[in-house]
Amino acid sequence: MLPFGFDRKVRGLRKKWCKLRMKSLKQSKENKGRLLEMLDNVENDLRSLEEQKLGRGDRGRIAEQVENGLKEVEEVLKGKDKEEKVPEKTEDSQDRNERDYE
Repeated sequence: MLPFGFDRKVRGLRKKWCKLRMKSLKQSKENKGRLLEMLDNVENDLRSLEEQKLGRGDRGRIAEQVENGLKEVEEVLKGKDKEEKVPEKTEDSQDRNERDYE
């Protein structure tokens, strides 16, 4: 079988799913449970794409659902990273900012 077409797209989605799963396993317990649950829901659709013979319309619809599910997981992962990286303002930095404007 050639590595082109829909089979290639399915393999790409599976690869992306695996990478997101590895990233979600590194998260804290609170986030990990929710992320893994989201990925399990996506995996059911992904597995049906891999194993079942489906019509063109059904394949496209399910592939779009898988892509959207993976995007949601990415957004949650990126959102958590942004929240952790935002430095909190201390009183010293607020005083410096006030002095700059005076």
